[in-house]
Parts: sequence; C-alpha cells; structure tokens
Amino acid sequence: MKKHCIYLILFSLIFITCDIAKPPIGNTQIFSGYLYEDCNMEPKINHEVNLFQDYEIGLIDDTGGSLATGYTDSTGYFRLEFNHDGIGAIHFREGTNNLMDFIPWNLEIAEVNVFRHPTYSIQLSLNVINSYIMGDTLTISDISAAGGSPDGLRVPCPLTSGILYTYTNVPLIGMIYEGYNWEMIWWINEYNSVYDKQEFTINKYCNDTIFVTATIE
Repeated sequence: MKKHCIYLILFSLIFITCDIAKPPIGNTQIFSGYLYEDCNMEPKINHEVNLFQDYEIGLIDDTGGSLATGYTDSTGYFRLEFNHDGIGAIHFREGTNNLMDFIPWNLEIAEVNVFRHPTYSIQLSLNVINSYIMGDTLTISDISAAGGSPDGLRVPCPLTSGILYTYTNVPLIGMIYEGYNWEMIWWINEYNSVYDKQEFTINKYCNDTIFVTATIE
C-alpha cells in the first residue's frame, strides 16, 4: 500500500511540475512586420508565411504545430495572430524554412524586419592596456564574409589602440528574435586553453554596424 502511495505522489509531483512549466494561454498575440529578400530591402510580395511551434510530448497531450498562416502584401508587410500551444520554441517560416527563431510567445511584436538572406556589419577595436613587446603575437577571432580564419587573425606586437578591422554584410544563416549571442576571443602567443573574451549580440543587420572592443591587458 505504501509503495502505491509513493508512486501516486511522484506522479502527482511530475504532473504539477509540468503544468507549472507550461506558460498560461492568454490573449491572442500578434507577430507583424516586413519580409525582405536581403539588405537591398526588396519586399517579398504575396509571399506565404507561417508561425510554427516545436512539438512537445506531454503526459496528458502533445503540443506544438502550426499556429498561424498568412501572406505578405505589396510592401512585404505581414500580420499573424496566434495563440501559443505549449512551451516549444516558436519560429517564423516560409514553408518549412525557418526565417526567424525563438519568437516570444507572450509579446505583441510590431514591424519586425525579417530578411530571407540576412547580413550584419561589425567593427572590432582594440583598447590596449598592455602593448606587449616585439616578438609577441596577438591572435584574435577573425569574422569576415568568408567566415574568417579558423586559426584567428594574427597581429604582431607591440599593439596600439584603434580599429583592427571592419567587415560589412557578413552572411548569417537565419535570424533570432533577440539576436545571436557570440563572443570574440583572443590570446597572446601560443594558445594554452587560457584566453580572454568579449561577448556581444548580433541584433543589428545590414549596414547598422555592431561595435565590439577587445581590451588587451
């Protein structure tokens, strides 16, 4: 009898926990904005788009699936009304191709610019506290239109403060509503699992430059 009671309590705890984790279904939400081909701002006209929520397998029922479908107008404008279904991630798509991921389920979002082929621009500057000496080498993340060098950009010392590089229209694979969280990493001389880093978010697109500063100490 005690064993059955324990199982019942455990099942109840699991059910309560899952129920708490699920966000409450409230009023209808709105996701709207403009769909462009790329940073030339060519609108996608009469283009079918949809919101899709990842499937989640629950104890009582499964959630997720298509939330809303619509079309862009002559300016590329779209407006989708939806109610979320569970806790799965929400994606803005054309067909089954995700254009923007992790749409908030509890926000009314207006006039978001979505690009089928997004790019971003970045400028990296050095703030040199320790310039090091001739013979030393700084290795730092290299972001370029070609994807950058996997070994990083190598800069001979002594170092000086200022702009190290500027890249424009670096391709991105898809978009995230709140932006990609990336980090710039660097080290002096040989890499030995010890490095410095500067985190930044790619949440600007096209020619709206993201400015990153690496402080060399």
